[in-house]
Amino acid sequence: MSNLSSPRNSSATCEKPDAAGVRGASRHFGLAPRSLAPWRCLFLGIAIVLPACHARDAEYYAYRGEVRLTKGEHDKAIADFNEAIRLDRDYAYAYDRRGIVWQDMGEYDEAIIDYSEALRIYPRYPPAYCGRGHAWAKKGDYDKAASDYNRALAVDPKYAPAYEGLSWL
Repeated sequence: MSNLSSPRNSSATCEKPDAAGVRGASRHFGLAPRSLAPWRCLFLGIAIVLPACHARDAEYYAYRGEVRLTKGEHDKAIADFNEAIRLDRDYAYAYDRRGIVWQDMGEYDEAIIDYSEALRIYPRYPPAYCGRGHAWAKKGDYDKAASDYNRALAVDPKYAPAYEGLSWL
C-alpha cells in the first residue's frame, strides 16, 4: 500500500491507483486525484467534455455524486454513489460520501452502515470515523460518537474535524 502522505500521479489516465479504496480522498489527505484538471473544471461549474474512459470508471460516478451532493441533489447523488460502488465494491470513498448523503437526509442508520463499510475496506480513514461519529451523535449515542472521534485521532492526531466532533459532545 502506498504512503498516504505521498503525492499521486495527476495525469488523466484510467489506471487504478495503488492505495485500495482511497481514490478521491484528496481533500482529506492532500492527494491529487488522477484526473485533477477535468474535475477542477467540473467543480467550478464549467462545462467540460470528460474522457471516454471515465463513463466506465467508479471515480467518475463518485465525483459526479460529489457535485450533486454539493448541489443538494440527494437522490441523484445516491444513484451516482451506488453506481460507483457497483463498479468497484472496494471503493471506501464512495461509501463514505454516500454516508454523508444519507446523513444529510436524516437516515442515520443507513449512514452508519456506509461509514462502517468504508472502514471495513480502509480502516485508516479518519473522515469515515468522523462521519460515523456525527451519525452516532445525531442518534444520541454519545459514547459511540466519542469512540469514533477518538479512533479518527488515533489514525491522524492532527485531524481537526475529530476534535470539532468531540467538542460538540
